Amino acid sequence: MKRAFVDTSVLTDILLKPFAASAARQALATYETSSLPVYAIKEFKAGPLKHYVWMHDRLANLGSFRDAVLALQRESGTPRKYLTSTALEALAEGANEMISADLAGLVDKYGPTASPDKVLCDSYRLALKLRIFTAWEKRRSVTSTVGPELVCYPEKPLKEKPNKLIEIQPVLCRPKDECCMGQELRARKPDLKRLLEALKSLPCGFR
Repeated sequence: MKRAFVDTSVLTDILLKPFAASAARQALATYETSSLPVYAIKEFKAGPLKHYVWMHDRLANLGSFRDAVLALQRESGTPRKYLTSTALEALAEGANEMISADLAGLVDKYGPTASPDKVLCDSYRLALKLRIFTAWEKRRSVTSTVGPELVCYPEKPLKEKPNKLIEIQPVLCRPKDECCMGQELRARKPDLKRLLEALKSLPCGFR
């Protein structure tokens, strides 16, 4: 039986990137079954989804598209390159939603004297909010099965605060003593050794 194991990057493509989602879903369709480890969900929330939320919250906090973009520009000068890259992708996806926006409808909603900066800020924020909440709601519908579960990871829903910011915590595991997978991994030392040897044989090497 052909079975696919979906990692965080594929999950991100399907849930957050419409242009990449089609190819990813077509690839999964070539397998009889597919499985998504909850660890990939954890990494998705702590990485790409959190970066989308970061961009959304800049727009919500600043109330200005220009100022939010400037905040992103300042981040580009820091070591947080993944945040910058993913936040830019978030803006690109927001732009994709804006392309189909009805200009007359925008005038009705914001008024004829509303500043373009305010309209852009609010429109992008709402587009990102929809993408973020939809992605989290559909995270377990991407594959035919999900697991193994992580009992030390509280997979709580997202919430919108009264100030329009999105509450995404917790994004980390909360083990009592050690990772819930620790005991199982120790019981499979031969498999771990084979995995390590396979990684060392890759062209890029593994140290």
